[in-house]
Amino acid sequence: MLLSGRSRSMSLNALRWRARAPRLAFTSACVILSLIGLRVALTGPSKPLAGPKSSVASTSDVDGFAEGFARAFLTFSPQDPGRRDRALKLYGYVADDAATGTGPTHVVWTSVVASQARHGGGRVVTVLADDGRREWYLAVTVAIDRAGRRSIAGAPALVGPPATRPDAVAPAELEVDDRGLRQVAERVVRHFLAGDRADLVADLARGATVTTPPVATRLTSVDVITWVARPSRIAVAVTASAPDHLRFSLRYELQVIRLGGRWLVREVQVNPLDREGTR
Repeated sequence: MLLSGRSRSMSLNALRWRARAPRLAFTSACVILSLIGLRVALTGPSKPLAGPKSSVASTSDVDGFAEGFARAFLTFSPQDPGRRDRALKLYGYVADDAATGTGPTHVVWTSVVASQARHGGGRVVTVLADDGRREWYLAVTVAIDRAGRRSIAGAPALVGPPATRPDAVAPAELEVDDRGLRQVAERVVRHFLAGDRADLVADLARGATVTTPPVATRLTSVDVITWVARPSRIAVAVTASAPDHLRFSLRYELQVIRLGGRWLVREVQVNPLDREGTR
């Protein structure tokens, strides 16, 4: 078979391109990978897609859950013995005890006095409950699954109160000798106790947020004013008279600042906002 010169030329060109193809493909791949590497170096690696967040129950939610369970556990009515079981089931707990009694028990109030993380997960919450005749300390074990759902992990325990230190002594503090600061501190506490916001604002720093007690009381005497953290925090110990001839010894910590030659108060005892105050 005879090939023309033009045919031979086309065949040779095809063979050359065919021979070069692997090398060109390799070179193109190297260029693409280099560009990708350069982009990652400049912008950083792409972030993986975030998975669904697991809901985590807050400590206050768990404590409230334990309080509710304690009220249900200690409440019993001889006229309706099944009522207790039905209430406990709402907490994921099936009572295996036969609650009996000659008279009804009803919890008047409860309060959480301790809350500790449990080894292996969940929390052990100690609830103080008063039924009007006696006080109970109930240790309630609360389990929390990965979705944040709570349940009672088992029967509670009757326990004693948290340990206290009756011989504890407050640390010594230096008395405030700045006359201007003492006058401001006394005025602020006096107006704060009386709920007199109009006069109270005059001694507050800009941006300070203060809410006064709902029951107005009268400042009887200022006992001592001391430094808690000089020069920004003082303590004012006072005696106050309340309605029905009640008298209280009280202590208020005031966060103070000196501006333009005068003392101003930035906080009275607590910050009523749901955030940390400026220290």
